[in-house]
Amino acid sequence: MLRKLLFALFLICSAGSALHAQPCGILLYSTEGKKFKVYTNGELQNAKPMSTITLCCFPMDIVKVKLEFEDKSTMEQTLYLRTGFIEHHMVTGKKIVFDSYEEIPQQYSDVTNVTIININGGNTGGGNTVVTSRASSSGGRGCSSPMADRSFYEFYGALKNKKFDSDRLADAKAAVQRDCFTSKQVKITLGAFKFEDSRLEFAKFAYAHVYDKGAYNTVKEGFSNSLSGNELDDYIGR
Repeated sequence: MLRKLLFALFLICSAGSALHAQPCGILLYSTEGKKFKVYTNGELQNAKPMSTITLCCFPMDIVKVKLEFEDKSTMEQTLYLRTGFIEHHMVTGKKIVFDSYEEIPQQYSDVTNVTIININGGNTGGGNTVVTSRASSSGGRGCSSPMADRSFYEFYGALKNKKFDSDRLADAKAAVQRDCFTSKQVKITLGAFKFEDSRLEFAKFAYAHVYDKGAYNTVKEGFSNSLSGNELDDYIGR
């Protein structure tokens, strides 16, 4: 009798934990601009192939992902996600590779149904409901609307394939001046450069064209040393 009671209590506690578990999300982007359909745990998420897609929110932290490319080739991989975060994963020629992560926006903290979202605004191109979330911009705005995630990751994949930092720098400056970035996108862009001087030069240039200047501190996470962060602060007058 006692054993049955303890087992019943265990089931109740387990169910309660599952109900209050934080959700997970994934952002997948092709480094080569290839478009694909995504199946998660056997369920198709986008009928129209996309080269970048953000999915939220999964109630469990283990997700089986299958990608089907336009040439009908496929790629399958099990992802072990961080609860409470949207993980960014690069889709390379052979596998899905972890890149970075960010917190799930507060409005999704209790969501457990999976859909395509765009946390920076713009059209996902997937035909699903688009939910947008603008970052705080207490430090002012350099533009009215930043580049959408889909377009940004297509740009970033092409940028990383450039041979020289001088070419990357010229293209990155042109893109941020033309389209505007979020602070997070500036930080991610720094990862495409091989040299710290290039990272610092781009970070200085991009500040005038960033959507959420109040969040620009996050850009310093993209540097390889703290001196660059200090120099950036001096440049923007902090």
